[in-house]
Amino acid sequence: MLENPASIEECHHDSQAQMRVLLRHKKTGRFFCATDRWTANPALATDFHTGWWATAIAVSMDAENLAVVYAFDDQRYNINIPILGPGQARDFGKKRSLV
Repeated sequence: MLENPASIEECHHDSQAQMRVLLRHKKTGRFFCATDRWTANPALATDFHTGWWATAIAVSMDAENLAVVYAFDDQRYNINIPILGPGQARDFGKKRSLV
């Protein structure tokens, strides 16, 4: 039996983090702001709202050097997903020899 249901409800509320979807250049670590503008501060970066939009923009740029970042208020929960360039995507499904 729960002793204090209010504290569980509050905890659940606090666990809902604000998420932003950003593009990060893998070599420089900077985040996309606008065409030819990058920033080290993720708070100033463009929020694409979805991974689809971030990827659509990335493929029109230097895709293999970019990553989609699902950025949360607490950076420990950030998820970085590299975007595969044309050559990388073609080779992704190939089996590799273990020998």
